[in-house]
Amino acid sequence: MQGKCAFCHGPNSVAGAPPNGLELDNYDNVMRGSNFFPVVQVGNPEASTLILLLRSGGMPASASPDTPSVPLPEEQINLIARWIEQGAENN
Repeated sequence: MQGKCAFCHGPNSVAGAPPNGLELDNYDNVMRGSNFFPVVQVGNPEASTLILLLRSGGMPASASPDTPSVPLPEEQINLIARWIEQGAENN
C-alpha cells in the first residue's frame, strides 16, 4: 500500500493533506481510519470501506485529472482482504 496509497494518504500527500484525514502510511493510521469512520472492519473485509473502494475501482485515484487511475491487481486486493478477515494484526 505504500506505493499506491500513501502517495495521497500519507504525511507527504500530493494533495497537501491526506483526503478525509485518512493516512495509510502505517498500521496505527490504517486502524484509526478517516475523519468520519474506520476503513477496516476487523474480521469482515466485505464491510470494510477500504476493500469496497479498492474492489470498485474508486481507489487508488489517478495522479492527475488527465491520467486514468490504475487499480490494484486483484491478488493484492485479495491479500488485504485476507489480512482483514484474519484479524488485521500488526504484522
